[in-house]
Amino acid sequence: MSSPERHIELCIQLNQTYKKKNADYGDSFNKGINEYGYTYALCKLHDKYNRILSLLGKDAPKVKSESVADTLLDMANYCIMLAMRCEDDKGDQ
Repeated sequence: MSSPERHIELCIQLNQTYKKKNADYGDSFNKGINEYGYTYALCKLHDKYNRILSLLGKDAPKVKSESVADTLLDMANYCIMLAMRCEDDKGDQ
């Protein structure tokens, strides 16, 4: 279902996931950027990109708990978090 309504649903889901994971991980994303710089965020995105390639590849994934959609949504959240961090650090880039 591709529609504006579905987009809203996914954005709400992204926000709920963001809040839960941020609480569980103790704001590790911003802590990682504080310690390692923006390279930390790019590494997280690269990991998700590699996971997508693996899931879409010819070999069945060994870990079945994360789907392509889950990985893409995680990646979207990382992109949003990085955008927020850029705003906080330097204004919208």
